[in-house]
Amino acid sequence: MINVHLIPETPVLGPVWSCGEIRLLRPYGHESLSRVIHVTSGLTLPSGRIDVVVMQRKGLVEGGLASVSGVVREIKRRGARLIYDMDDDLLSRHPIPAVERMLAGAHSQIRFLLREADLITTSTEVLRDRLSLLNPNVFLWRNALDEKIIQPLTRMTSPNVVGYFGTASHLEDLMAVVSPIEAAASRHPGPTQIELCGVSDDRRIDQLFARRMTTRTLPTEPRYEKFHEMMAATQWRVGIAPLMSNPFNDAKSDIKILDYAAAGIPTVAMLHPVYASFQDGETALIVSREEFGSSVFRLLADEDLRQRIIRQSRDYLLQDRSLNVCAPLLRQFIDRVLS
Repeated sequence: MINVHLIPETPVLGPVWSCGEIRLLRPYGHESLSRVIHVTSGLTLPSGRIDVVVMQRKGLVEGGLASVSGVVREIKRRGARLIYDMDDDLLSRHPIPAVERMLAGAHSQIRFLLREADLITTSTEVLRDRLSLLNPNVFLWRNALDEKIIQPLTRMTSPNVVGYFGTASHLEDLMAVVSPIEAAASRHPGPTQIELCGVSDDRRIDQLFARRMTTRTLPTEPRYEKFHEMMAATQWRVGIAPLMSNPFNDAKSDIKILDYAAAGIPTVAMLHPVYASFQDGETALIVSREEFGSSVFRLLADEDLRQRIIRQSRDYLLQDRSLNVCAPLLRQFIDRVLS
């Protein structure tokens, strides 16, 4: 049995941030690996033997470089190996200044972990290729969802509700499609509501679509499993995934469509290499910025298309991007780093 200790990026008082759940806790703790590895987790190293430690992103939210380097020194003193995981290009300049200021303070920690890691895993090819310039041992492990959080499909009873969730780092992406959606709304009379979750704390966000649509903001849910329950309960008829091209976004993953698929929500996504795994008209609508608004209303109106995308995106998620399929691949990284 291989002893693996996980240090997710999360504040001391929790709850664990979603990136820690998605990239560390649920994959390494998946039942498909339970006969191979014994997993512990926490922000400090356990007593007893450890073979592999997996850290991610900034390593530790609190304490800075001194704390991170202290943990790494202890890992190496105890003869363990370090796997480092990064699912966003945190070294590229972020398009939103406030987010960039926050990330810039962690660059020294990130570069230290990239240099010291025995093996690095990333969520996309773009990010893998960029990080390979800093460490030769970088490997791709795509985001996958725990099948246990995938909600059962329910009959849609809501009116025309369009939904979008994201962090403050996605505000620019949302702003890019306000005009196309409003323009399309003007050509499609009838009540349509848009619900926004987590994109901004600025109360003016309620006014973004006010000329043509009713806007409602939903409270964020920091607990990962409860978030998926909330998503399924929204009964959004369409979920949107706008994504502008810039160095930070170009290294992102397609997890937003996976989250929508898990909740039974069909997606309109912006045409971008990030979403290349999805087929237009089959597992999502993949469209240009100019076509974005008309595609949202096309999907609202076409129930056969909606149901086809719901069904086929769910099938893709379960057959290709669930932990049942993807978690066992982590064994190869553990074997590689130990050998």
